[in-house]
Amino acid sequence: MSYTKHIKRWTISNRQIGIVSLLGIFSVILSGCNDEEMIDLKQYVQQVKSRPRGIIESLPEIRPHETFTYQAAELRNPFVSAVVDLPPEAIVQASPKLKNTLKPNLKRHKEALEEYAIDSLRMVGMLEQGMEIWAIIRASDGILYRIKRGNHIGQNYGKVTHINEEKIEFTEIVPDEQGGWLTRQNILALAE
Repeated sequence: MSYTKHIKRWTISNRQIGIVSLLGIFSVILSGCNDEEMIDLKQYVQQVKSRPRGIIESLPEIRPHETFTYQAAELRNPFVSAVVDLPPEAIVQASPKLKNTLKPNLKRHKEALEEYAIDSLRMVGMLEQGMEIWAIIRASDGILYRIKRGNHIGQNYGKVTHINEEKIEFTEIVPDEQGGWLTRQNILALAE
């Protein structure tokens, strides 16, 4: 009779290896939490607990806000100019002694270049077509305009009187000290 030995083979799976390694790591961690090594931490906690407790200051008393009553309503508003600018018609009507009857036409429709101050305008060129001469103006916002003799320019009721390659000549109507109006010659030179 033959006799056969049966040998069981042990096969180790990945799952079993993971469990064994996890148990090994856990035992290392537990050995690190030894009571002997935590003595200094326990002593520090006891020292902090044994300190005398501080006194917390009470909150400051909240005082009610005093209301302010404005009592200068009759006085001049500090945010409004003290100088009263009268419209040009009122100045002429208020002072009939003025011999100067010059005044700008306030009923006229304003042109585009009358929105700009003269120092914000630049003459950049000139066009000539037949008998008509046009000046090219660049405003401070970069927009180009063309104007000819008779057009208005600037904020002082300027009227173009002459245009050449080098400059624009115009006449402005400006207020004087007596409440009337004066004419003033001005030029806008070609920008370099």
